[in-house]
Amino acid sequence: MKGSGWMCMNTDRHTKPGAGNDKGFTLVELLVTFVLLSIFMVAATQVVASATNIYFRVRNENYGQQVSGILMDKMRSLIAGCEYTAEITPEIDDPTLAVGTSNSITLYDRTGTKIRIYKEVPANRIAIKYFEVTSGENTFEETDWRFDEKTYMDFEVESLSFTWANGSNKETPLKDTDPSPVYPPDVVKVELKLHSSNYGDYVTTEYMEMYNHEKTDP
Repeated sequence: MKGSGWMCMNTDRHTKPGAGNDKGFTLVELLVTFVLLSIFMVAATQVVASATNIYFRVRNENYGQQVSGILMDKMRSLIAGCEYTAEITPEIDDPTLAVGTSNSITLYDRTGTKIRIYKEVPANRIAIKYFEVTSGENTFEETDWRFDEKTYMDFEVESLSFTWANGSNKETPLKDTDPSPVYPPDVVKVELKLHSSNYGDYVTTEYMEMYNHEKTDP
């Protein structure tokens, strides 16, 4: 009514979307969440396990490489500098130390001293025998040289093999006049296998040439 002090008020209440509907997660949502979490955890575990395996494999190989590098460097220094002529040929020995393997080589080093590099058993280490030398009135007794045990870093020498790289044997070594050998007659193939109960196996092969020699006449 006109002039009246009464005012018309809209008493309709408008509810905001989602208000009063906070009921938490449903059972299906919880199950889906747990399944997804499980998948993520399994995937993460596999990634960590794979990374761990790679780490240990690389570490073990690195240790084996360090040990074999030290052993090979020593043998190479002796073999590379040894005397090699048509008359004096280093002998690659078979026998006694380990049946079935050519695990020792006998040669004369750059000083003219007769030496033998061999695998020592049962220690499973590499040893170098320096034979007795007489120089004038002085006599140097036979002695065996060995690496310090710490050098091996828990590895042992499972096998050590010396063979002529060109495939010949010590009874009939190839000469420079032989037709097209794959390797010169003064190259020795050295195969070394290391074993460790903690780090596994490491195998390496090197070809070592003797530089202190006289070529045979063609």
